[in-house]
Amino acid sequence: YLGHAYNNPNLVTMEVLCHGVTSNRVVASYLDAKADAADGELVDVRFRTKEGPWGWEDSSHAVFVVSSGGGTKLVRDRIDSFMFGYIRSLYLRESCYRCRYCSMTRTADFMAGDYWGGTEREMPKVWRRRGVSLLAVTGPRAEKLLHDIEGDLRLEPLSYENAVRRNGALLRPALRPAFRDMAVARLGSGDFEGILLKEFRMAILRRNVKSFVGPGVTRVLRLANRAVSHLLAVRHVS
Repeated sequence: YLGHAYNNPNLVTMEVLCHGVTSNRVVASYLDAKADAADGELVDVRFRTKEGPWGWEDSSHAVFVVSSGGGTKLVRDRIDSFMFGYIRSLYLRESCYRCRYCSMTRTADFMAGDYWGGTEREMPKVWRRRGVSLLAVTGPRAEKLLHDIEGDLRLEPLSYENAVRRNGALLRPALRPAFRDMAVARLGSGDFEGILLKEFRMAILRRNVKSFVGPGVTRVLRLANRAVSHLLAVRHVS
């Protein structure tokens, strides 16, 4: 597309590490369901917002702006079935399951994405409220540009193993669920919330319990569960 302009020294390129793009049909059905449930007119939707007490660490919920009574209000979707299906690649576009750019071979000067893996141990908690980005440079020009702006950033070196820990798009495209066609057809025909909640009720419940109690509490529970499992294993061996 760029042709000879690609070699222009003033052209800097960046690619985004992407899990996938949702089917428009499914998004429309989801928003229709939320509009029906809203006490007023749905005027804006904010996906993956950092608004809320836990910030980026609990950003897998949508926030809706509802106009009612001459003003607007924010409605946080605590039981967000849409994100549940998105994270599981249930209704991505077909091209996303065959994306040629989901690999460690990068073509732009920079590659940017969310850094989901390892930050509990490596980064101060204050970072996690605002978010932590994964940034990769692909050659000398990008390294020079990064050096020019590093005073405005807080940078930490990162190992390859940690970079790919929870960023599967660095290795391969999202896997296509076997029931993807059926899910898209049903979810796009109406009653988005009812269909998804019926099919995945318990899994959605488990996921959202974590959101209600907060990331800090869930980490404590996870550690306690590991400790109990270890004690049971030791008792069984002895």
